Amino acid sequence: MPGVEHMFIDCLAYVCKRCWDFLVRELTGTQPPAYHPTPITIGPELLGELFG
Repeated sequence: MPGVEHMFIDCLAYVCKRCWDFLVRELTGTQPPAYHPTPITIGPELLGELFG
C-alpha cells in the first residue's frame, strides 16, 4: 500500500475492497461492481485481540 508503514490498521476498508476486487476479477472473469465499503470501526477490544 503506498504511503503507509508496516501497520495499515486505518486502511482495512481499502485492503478488504482490493482483496474482494481481486477475487471477483480472478474467479468470475468480470470487473467488480463500483461500491464504497463501510469503514471498519476499530475499538479497544479489537486492538487487544490483534496485539494482545
